[in-house]
Amino acid sequence: MRPFTFYILRSTHRAARIILIITCLYCGMSGKSFAETAFGRSPNTFRSTLIFQTWKLTPSEPEAVEERLSQVALPIFGKLSLSPNMWLYVSQSNATMRFDAGEVDDSLSGVGDAKLKFAYEFPEGRVRLTTGVSVPTGKNLLSPLEVDIANQFYSEVLGFPVNRLGEGVDLHLAAAATQPIASLVFSGGVSHLHKGSYDVMEGAPHYEPGNQFQAAVGARWDGNRIAWQSNLTYTRYGADRFDDQIWFEQGDEMRIESTVRWVGRVTQFELMHREFLRGKNHFRTTADELSAEFFNTNGNRREIALWGGYKTSPIVQIHGGAEYQSTRANEKDEGESTVWQFTIGVDFQMTDRIKAQMAGRFATGEMRDGTVDLRGLGAWFGISSGFGG
Repeated sequence: MRPFTFYILRSTHRAARIILIITCLYCGMSGKSFAETAFGRSPNTFRSTLIFQTWKLTPSEPEAVEERLSQVALPIFGKLSLSPNMWLYVSQSNATMRFDAGEVDDSLSGVGDAKLKFAYEFPEGRVRLTTGVSVPTGKNLLSPLEVDIANQFYSEVLGFPVNRLGEGVDLHLAAAATQPIASLVFSGGVSHLHKGSYDVMEGAPHYEPGNQFQAAVGARWDGNRIAWQSNLTYTRYGADRFDDQIWFEQGDEMRIESTVRWVGRVTQFELMHREFLRGKNHFRTTADELSAEFFNTNGNRREIALWGGYKTSPIVQIHGGAEYQSTRANEKDEGESTVWQFTIGVDFQMTDRIKAQMAGRFATGEMRDGTVDLRGLGAWFGISSGFGG
């Protein structure tokens, strides 16, 4: 039961990160409307990206088996304007995962859940309401072997783009607003994610993931060539249940993020600093009580990145960057990891409404308290297009 339980807990954490990103889209916008800043008054859009990512995990112990985790993912996103102030967003992810370790060579493939989101912006362009639903079209009932494979991909350190194919029916509600004051624009929003229950493995207890609440505030300043933005996001997690019995509750999380951007005539740079501060988890120790865990499933986390771009022609831009990610050890000195990632790519503006993007990535680092060396490679090719309008 332990591998099964771990798989569920990681799934809950990753789902929260997705909602956090959605909420922060509203934070720190300029005086323009929501649609012009976060979503654009552009025509209806479609975007799809083919992503390949692989990691080699080499243990320091000579007798330990080297592991390789590989994934090919195809996320799809679309935006449709229903009226001048209302939009429909549709997204879905598909993936094939492969795990190799010694004589073990297993794979897991499938489609993900379809996510629908409706957004309405009030005419003055400073308040937006959003409601969404996740339709369980993905693969959620797994065999014991598939659960073992999926467990390998639930790693915040490795950061695979798809780590859960299917879940239950999720409902999402959000509200956000902006207010300019002098040269600054302040923003804030709240969101609630109601997680639907589902069966994960044949013969296992029925799983009810905890709901998630978020509140976010932000501020932004735009100069002639320099822009600054900071966001603060708080996330509260509900308790996870198996057959109506509480088994786990993830600690609250605070995310602090600041970005500085410089834009020139043909060049641009961006520096980002992000911190995750995490409370202690709770888990069931007896038949009728939850007790405070002495350490976090994941320790506090830091991410620092520098990106740059150079426009070589009206239709071609070269871009690259470096990113440092560090997960600190918990109170038991467990879970420390460090990863450096280096990316280079090129964008092609093929037509007025069609853009192609290609990029590659190399990563190196260590995890599991320095006992495992990491080497990673990634590549992706994406197409985005606008239509209508």
